[in-house]
Amino acid sequence: EQLKTVGAYAFSGCNNLKNVSLSNAETIGKSAFENSRDVLFINSEKNVSIGENAFRGTNVKSVNLSNLTVINKNVFENCSELVSVSIENTTKINSRGFSDCISLIDINMPKVQELDTYAFKNTALNRVNFETVKSVGNYAFSGCGAMKYAFLPNASSIGAYAFNKCTSLEMVYFPSLIELNNS
Repeated sequence: EQLKTVGAYAFSGCNNLKNVSLSNAETIGKSAFENSRDVLFINSEKNVSIGENAFRGTNVKSVNLSNLTVINKNVFENCSELVSVSIENTTKINSRGFSDCISLIDINMPKVQELDTYAFKNTALNRVNFETVKSVGNYAFSGCGAMKYAFLPNASSIGAYAFNKCTSLEMVYFPSLIELNNS
């Protein structure tokens, strides 16, 4: 029988854990791999549920999850080696989903509609192209110093400080904007 569930804190802090096969996992619990520094790749085509902090503080370099619909709080926060993310069916990124992923430059999330607070804070993204995003939370891209372009044609709400400290920002495109929260 194949592994279906990884419980909460199951491998938290396992610093020598290098290879993790999650091909049949359906549930990954809260903080399951948190601070397991050597976890490098996450790949699954199954419909998987991932708990808060599950991969927080790992050295994961690439994430490819076809059927994850929601990124819970802090799931990939502080993954300083993370460069590339492809999550095809995600519709929401909760607070700090990818915050402080300082190497993150490539994202592919064609169905995402909502970016919560600090979703991509302090990442290395140099352009954002989220055609389906409707709502951008407070501080969502704060500290993205390399960001030059933000293309969010369906965003109707942009939270306070959403692009704070985006010192390289040259162009923004929000034709559907209804609410700009600057409080």
